[in-house]
Amino acid sequence: MPVQVISSEAIGTVNAKVVVECDNIEEALGTKAKEVAIMGAKNVGLFRAGISSTSGPYPVNAEGQDCTLSAQPGMKYRNDFNLSGGLGS
Repeated sequence: MPVQVISSEAIGTVNAKVVVECDNIEEALGTKAKEVAIMGAKNVGLFRAGISSTSGPYPVNAEGQDCTLSAQPGMKYRNDFNLSGGLGS
């Protein structure tokens, strides 16, 4: 499965929170996850966004609920990105 946006929301006019989901921890920390998060922010009206912080990857089960680190069928990893807009956003 490719890296995908699970949710994105604007927070005021200059911030956004985007949650991405990936198959493994490496993807959740990788460049593609960051690029997808920036596109997710753009989709809620935040342009020229940069990542200000992340939650770090955490596992979810097939239903998208938090789970333990022990392997489970359908387990994925999510990372919550907080983004801030640049000048002119």
